[in-house]
Amino acid sequence: MKTPKWVWIALGVAALVAFGPLLFDFFSDQWTHPEYQGFPLVFAAVAFFTWQRWGEREEKSERSNWLYWFGLGVIVLGLLTLAFAAYIFSPWLGLFAWGVFTFGIVACVRSRYSVPALWGIWASQLVLLPPPLNYDRRFVAELQLFSSWLSSKVLDAFGVFHVMQGNTLKLEDKQLFVDEACSGIVSLISIITCIVIYSIWQRRALFHVLMLIVLGVVWVTLMNSVRICTIAIAYEWLDLDWTEGLPHTMLGLVLFAASLGVIYCLDRFLGELLAPVNAEWRAKDLAVDHRGLSLMYVWDWLFSTARHEEMEEDAALAAEELVFEAPKAKRSSSPVGVNFLLFSIASLVCLAVWQLGLLQFGREGEKKAIEQSVIRAISLDESFAVVRNAALTQVNFEAASRGQFDAWGENSRSYFFDDATGKRYQLSCDFLFGPFWHDLQVCYRGNGWQIKQNGVREITTSASDLQDDPDWKVQEIELERQEGAETGYVLCAAFRANGNSFNPPFGASWLYDFVTHAIQGRDRSHQANYYQVQVAVFGTPVVTEENREMARVLLAEARERLRLAITSPENAPTQPLAKSE
Repeated sequence: MKTPKWVWIALGVAALVAFGPLLFDFFSDQWTHPEYQGFPLVFAAVAFFTWQRWGEREEKSERSNWLYWFGLGVIVLGLLTLAFAAYIFSPWLGLFAWGVFTFGIVACVRSRYSVPALWGIWASQLVLLPPPLNYDRRFVAELQLFSSWLSSKVLDAFGVFHVMQGNTLKLEDKQLFVDEACSGIVSLISIITCIVIYSIWQRRALFHVLMLIVLGVVWVTLMNSVRICTIAIAYEWLDLDWTEGLPHTMLGLVLFAASLGVIYCLDRFLGELLAPVNAEWRAKDLAVDHRGLSLMYVWDWLFSTARHEEMEEDAALAAEELVFEAPKAKRSSSPVGVNFLLFSIASLVCLAVWQLGLLQFGREGEKKAIEQSVIRAISLDESFAVVRNAALTQVNFEAASRGQFDAWGENSRSYFFDDATGKRYQLSCDFLFGPFWHDLQVCYRGNGWQIKQNGVREITTSASDLQDDPDWKVQEIELERQEGAETGYVLCAAFRANGNSFNPPFGASWLYDFVTHAIQGRDRSHQANYYQVQVAVFGTPVVTEENREMARVLLAEARERLRLAITSPENAPTQPLAKSE
């Protein structure tokens, strides 16, 4: 017997209710990133194309039992993954569980029905799942630097006087920071989303889609260089500021429209380049035993776009060579499958109720504690005794508030010190970051620095009133700019809002980092819960070993006092600085 339609409808509703809390949380955060705001279009495309292709379905003469039971097993795996994601409250893992669950549903459907491009429709959801370990943002940083370098070469060719330091474009009387190569409407993610939706519409093969995405990455990088150069030339030659407002938006829309046109042309080019060859070749002479027939089948299966008329022609030609066989009797499906789906529905409902309970009662204390720690961090001012070292004199204090998800942190509290020789040290507490390690290499490279060395070391404080964590590690970065004319030395340590130390991940295995990524989620406001303490000292031309040692002494003491003040206010020191101005 067939599975009743109401069972599948109930399964869909239960899945939406069960996955809803985690997915809502995940996509609420994604909406704060302009490059990921196209996810409603992906869901709309998946729903529309599923409805459209379902009308073209053909029922198989016999159900594929192995595919059916495989699909049921994958559904179980998706339910277990959802339960684990709900327990640790990882929205990223929740979206991953949704992908696993829907994969099982598709496998069950495909076991009985032949639905054109159903696997491709399911795979389009993968564009919604950011890669693990922040590889997308690492790739963004590389594109950003390349766009800046290319823009500088073009501006040189046009005779525009400028200095490009990393991602900072300095004109004669204005300094511009190059936007990320994958942000805004002309972004990598936006173009990939359009490519995926267009490819489903045109029923492109997997290799065709991958090639189109690669070409799209190249084109987006070029378009961002065009945008940078256009803004710089307009400002330098015409005294027009297109860095914000309506002109900036219109420029982005024009480049986006041009990108879509180029993607269309590239798609047509690939369509001809990767055209299927088997049906056309066999149609020439069926009596000839053509060599390389298997290679042609492999080419069509891997690279070619499946067009209905070509598929029908190939099927008709192949049918002439087949011996007629009587159709097999249909096998009725087992009621075990229906019972299993009913069990899945009940499990999803239970998971939904459980998640709502966790959301309501299990996370309020954590979120409130983090909010209180942020309030204490913001209240830090120049009177806070961040260090008590007589060899250092505090000369300045700065408080900064930036945009959400700024590379340097939304908030900063910076203390500036001079030693006996007049060398300047900057100590800053930046927050909030997380849930993954915020690698300062990306920020300094964006400002034109080159990384000479990057590693991890251990330092401890000699302050008698502090009990430092001996396992607390520090990121150490050696910098260089302008071919050694300027050097820098940076130390960075971090601690979570609950007071636990947070060590750099360098040296850990990829598997360990991936598991950490899945467990901690991604970019949740209450999981972005760690504070970064860094000390930077710069020299022209060099930073001496004495400067490095003083920076280590400064960081070792300051990180512990800041941790106490932010996470344990009752233990925060209140004594004044030993020396100040």
